[in-house]
Amino acid sequence: MKHILITTIVAAVLVVGCGESKQLPPPQAEPVEPAMPEQEILAAIKELETMVAVAEAATPEPPSTKAPDASLWDAAMFGKIEAAKKAIADGANVNAKKDDGETPLHWATVEAMDSGSKKVIELLIENGADVNAKIVDGRKKGMTPLAIANMFSNKEIADLLRKHGGKTGEELALMPRLEYGEDQWPFGFSFTAKKGRTYVVEVTQDFKHWGELETIKGRGKQVEFIDPRQPLVQFKRNFYRVKVVD
Repeated sequence: MKHILITTIVAAVLVVGCGESKQLPPPQAEPVEPAMPEQEILAAIKELETMVAVAEAATPEPPSTKAPDASLWDAAMFGKIEAAKKAIADGANVNAKKDDGETPLHWATVEAMDSGSKKVIELLIENGADVNAKIVDGRKKGMTPLAIANMFSNKEIADLLRKHGGKTGEELALMPRLEYGEDQWPFGFSFTAKKGRTYVVEVTQDFKHWGELETIKGRGKQVEFIDPRQPLVQFKRNFYRVKVVD
């Protein structure tokens, strides 16, 4: 803080004219406030600085909503189970994504293959992590956590991910996409049939008895299945599945 001392200089002016010189009476000096003692000045400055410090302290910085997420990324990268638990308890998003689509589960999968500990993977899954999240950019584009485990031939981690529904990007591409008409009949869906594979479309109404509807030979492209039958029971839903038979 700069302190500026303003000094007023009052000058007496002597006016000299022609002829007999006359000395003007000294001007009346304006009354000057007595100078504040130095100790009082220092005390006032200190008081002002204290007021500024209190005002700054009374204005808290806005809370960072990304702090728990950052902690979870760090915990996933280094296998810190307790830090991961705290981050999740603090509200961290277990499905947060980097620009390339990577999630904490991708990072935890890589770390687990190095450390041998699956604790962070299990914790993330227990708290709703998407086991089939795919990387969308870069050299690992299309890879799920399971695909990463398979790439490094880590069967133990791959089995854990499969246990919780994990699939590779290739397997996800085979999942049927349901398509309804306006009246929901005829029913149809499409899926990518890999060349050289054989698929069977099955249907059920009670999840106990499945019937085969059609066998499809894969040709490496999208295929469309349409069920032309009338419903087995009116107003009762049909459920479909596609099985790879070889």
